[in-house]
Amino acid sequence: YDLHPTFRPSQVTINNPPFLLKRQGWGYFDVGVTIKFKENADRKDLKCVHGLDFSHDVTMTHIIDDNDTNKNELVHMKGLKK
Repeated sequence: YDLHPTFRPSQVTINNPPFLLKRQGWGYFDVGVTIKFKENADRKDLKCVHGLDFSHDVTMTHIIDDNDTNKNELVHMKGLKK
């Protein structure tokens, strides 16, 4: 995870499921995520940008999949539980 530089540490690596990172904050910033596959998966890294906005009930993640021959950009939206 690549967090806003005001977080310490601002770069966090999680190697085991569920790959969850919890932090507290305010405002809006993009969180960069790189998903690295095992060597035998025969896939390139998957790059994601998650727009983290503490003032809204919906989150959005942009996923750039360079593994696809068309280099699709996927957008995933998820409502947050209150």
